[in-house]
Amino acid sequence: FEEIYWKNPEIIKIIEVNFKSIYLKNEKKINKYYENRHNEFLKSHNDSEIYDIKIKLSNELNRLKKSDPYLNFQKFINGEALLSDYKLTEIDKKKSIYFEENSYTFEKVLELYKVLNEFNIILKYKYLFDDMKTKLQSKDTLKNSRANALKALNKSNNELIKLNSSHNKKSLFGKKKNDEKWIFKYKESLTELIKKYDEFDDACFNDLVFEKLTQDSTIFDTLKLISSNYLYFVKKTLELDESQSISSITDKFEELREYVTSNDFILLDSIVLLDEKQMKELIVNRYNLENISLTTDLLTPDSIDKTIEDISKIIDYEYFTISGLKEEDISLYLDYKKMNSQ
Repeated sequence: FEEIYWKNPEIIKIIEVNFKSIYLKNEKKINKYYENRHNEFLKSHNDSEIYDIKIKLSNELNRLKKSDPYLNFQKFINGEALLSDYKLTEIDKKKSIYFEENSYTFEKVLELYKVLNEFNIILKYKYLFDDMKTKLQSKDTLKNSRANALKALNKSNNELIKLNSSHNKKSLFGKKKNDEKWIFKYKESLTELIKKYDEFDDACFNDLVFEKLTQDSTIFDTLKLISSNYLYFVKKTLELDESQSISSITDKFEELREYVTSNDFILLDSIVLLDEKQMKELIVNRYNLENISLTTDLLTPDSIDKTIEDISKIIDYEYFTISGLKEEDISLYLDYKKMNSQ
């Protein structure tokens, strides 16, 4: 493979194009197979059932992990958590930053944590949401994107097939015609076909935007579409920063997809993507009504991670308390371990 690659670096794209070509030839059969599977599923279930069950199980698993005595204990042993952060005086300091007197409840802090993380997603993937807003604002231009791109793709593909056929014909003297000229034309035609496949990938996503989203679609609707389209995510993320490796982008995509499919949402499922509301002010005003001391300064891209970390430590302390572990017992064990290691 290495020898072939250095002679023809396009080999990766050629393999990719061949796989896509095989898929397109069998697309109707593949779609029919999944349609039949879906219909079988619908005989005893509904479409939202699996999603709802996964969210319920994810929430329960998260609660069990966070309140488990063994897992909590291991955090301190492994250095993932510091006992100094779990002192009641430290937790009370953090509570006093965000909660006015008698306004604190565990339910409120859990909800606040959820909303802050949702807002952080909006900040983190602003470049994707901005692009999706542009698509939605000119939605009519996306109609038939896939069909039009497929026509252009098939035309390029047929030209390459004709070129191969003409090359395989021999001359009157039993020799193939003008190899050098053919190779040049072949590479040119192949480059054009690869380009058409890339354009087809974009068109497929645009077709989904046209079919699935409307002017009233929420941020969550948009996020579901983004998190199920790897190629779109990679392309836009590379446009933002081309120095990122594909493996790191893939990790980000998997993290986003897991987040979308394992959580129910408050903010993302309520705000329309094209709504120009001032999100920070909206969140601040909502929680100020409940005597929770949020400010817009705590929700900037530079400060929100620290805000989320503070709220997370309050939650971790609550689960630590639920687990039944005692600060003095952990402190004693850590001192014992330190003495034995000397």
